[in-house]
Amino acid sequence: MLFTGITLYSHPYGGALLNEDKILESIRQCGVALCIVLGFSILSASIGSSVVRDRVTGAKRLQHISGLGYRTYWFTHFLYDMLFYLVSVCLCVAIITAFQLTAFTFRENLAATALLLALFGYATLPWMYLMSRIFSSSDVAFISYISLNFIFGLCTMLMTTMPRILATISKAQNLQNIYDVLKWVFTIFPQFCLGQGLIELCYNQIKYDLTHNFGIDSYVSPFEMDFLGWIFVELASQGTILLLLRILLHWDLLHCSRGHSTLQGTVKSLKDIDVEKEQMRVLEGRTSGDILVLNSLSKCYGRFFKKTTAVQDISLGIPRGECFGLLGVNGAGKSTTFKVLNGEVPPSSGHAVVRTPTGEEVDLSSAGKAGVLIGYCPQQDALDELLTGWEHLQYYCSLRGIPKQCIPEVAGDLVRRLHLEAHVEKPVSTYSGGTKRKLSTALALVGKPDILLLDEPSSGMDPCSKRYLWQTIMKETREGCAVVLTSHSMEECEALCTRLAIMVNGSFQCLGSPQHIRNSPRAIGPYNQVLFGRIIYISGQKGTNPSNGQLVPGREIAETKHAFMNTGENLRAAGCDITNVVKATVLPAAINDFNTVSEICKQCFKSSFPARWAYQVAALPKGEHTEIEELSVQRPLSSMAIRRHRVVLNLPLS
Repeated sequence: MLFTGITLYSHPYGGALLNEDKILESIRQCGVALCIVLGFSILSASIGSSVVRDRVTGAKRLQHISGLGYRTYWFTHFLYDMLFYLVSVCLCVAIITAFQLTAFTFRENLAATALLLALFGYATLPWMYLMSRIFSSSDVAFISYISLNFIFGLCTMLMTTMPRILATISKAQNLQNIYDVLKWVFTIFPQFCLGQGLIELCYNQIKYDLTHNFGIDSYVSPFEMDFLGWIFVELASQGTILLLLRILLHWDLLHCSRGHSTLQGTVKSLKDIDVEKEQMRVLEGRTSGDILVLNSLSKCYGRFFKKTTAVQDISLGIPRGECFGLLGVNGAGKSTTFKVLNGEVPPSSGHAVVRTPTGEEVDLSSAGKAGVLIGYCPQQDALDELLTGWEHLQYYCSLRGIPKQCIPEVAGDLVRRLHLEAHVEKPVSTYSGGTKRKLSTALALVGKPDILLLDEPSSGMDPCSKRYLWQTIMKETREGCAVVLTSHSMEECEALCTRLAIMVNGSFQCLGSPQHIRNSPRAIGPYNQVLFGRIIYISGQKGTNPSNGQLVPGREIAETKHAFMNTGENLRAAGCDITNVVKATVLPAAINDFNTVSEICKQCFKSSFPARWAYQVAALPKGEHTEIEELSVQRPLSSMAIRRHRVVLNLPLS
């Protein structure tokens, strides 16, 4: 008879129990993963917004005009941004290592974490470069990039995590399918790839901790394709494709025109005969002596049925050695014309060409390649406040291709010509507005350009600095440089410009020399006659207002007030002699000189003239003349004259 039995062997469990602290530690490390996503979202947004800053300030455009190619700009910008970004990655990895976060340091996890963070920057920065054009402010771009990173990072992580957890608990296959689909769809966002990769590392560590106590090694290498390998490939592919798109595309992929013109729709206006003659000359090709030619140039903003015409059918030829003034009220189209000339925006129709030294006409965008140098002084100073003036000059001399050994001589000559000696070694952040304008002009003059584009170069300068600037510009024109200038100073235009054009509603209203513009029927509106004298009250006997032609005899002036006359009509067009009208109407015995101004010219230069001029007249001997001298300027007023003439008071004998 056989007996069977059961033999039991007992061996004590030597491993540690998976206690509550271990579970909480794993959960905390998932929270660390979310913090890393947030931190690097802010970091990448900060770095990516610098491109917007370069474009808004005009630094990017100025560098392109000075000889820096588009591809070189984007490639070097990306290398510098990645270098700065990798420094932050190294610091983050060092902190993770110091705190021994197991999910990110165990075995190969540390290398995978470092690679994941680096590839996130590699894919995200080109993505931000492509979107940079839709922003008009670096601050707005920074906030928008952060918001998009949060949305594409955290929101997509939550949308995939919830189905995954529910599928694990309920064993529902449809939830698992939803998770798989969302996971692959969201991989187009680098932010999701970063968050998903970090969470997968945490899941891998939790799984290992659960099974390791039972002698099972469930650790999976993060570099396997079924684990994080596909994320690494996805990030590397996105970065490469987006970077190539950014480097190869001349115009921005998401180019949105952001015109600031106040024009509403296309406004047709009758053309002056001089404007028509210039247009016919350009259309007939009689521009062999011109270095810059604009042929039926137009620019429209807007899309579909709502469009705004900022520049309308401009034709113009500018020869070497000419300084051409582009004038007009705000919203007339001057800034848009300059944007087209410097290549910031493409024209909607027409074209601008330059003539090479060999006589060949090439598109303005290819001027640098054809050997025609263009200098540009933007309205807003495109300067880096962390650099000194000397460093700016050295950098732009290098962009112009000036040999290294010649750079100190060239930069020093510009410093002397614009009197920057006292400031050139200081950071630009310490410069006044006028000094910044002088430095911007100096950068435009680097390399002796053939065409010089100056957008209000003397704004903010003191009178002495203006004179030095004018002398420099006149020297350039004498040496054959063609200058296009915008200004709100009639004095500056008369000192520099050989021809002027007044823009109205995006087209030329009149064209010609400064004197011709002043006398042009197209520029003549209702006269605003301003007499630069004062109502005079004589000490001891405050007489009647001299605007009625009365003056009280005396020698010392006790009080003065302004006197002016507005005729309110175009007397010249009516065949009247404005001189006789004024002498017969206002102060016939006191005013010997005066000036007239048209309404259109007055508006173009209204910001240049004061509302009130303070004058001083000394004690006058009987029957003698004295000239009124200017003492101070208070506030601008549009009804003042466009230029100051000397006014002579001839006090009648007592």
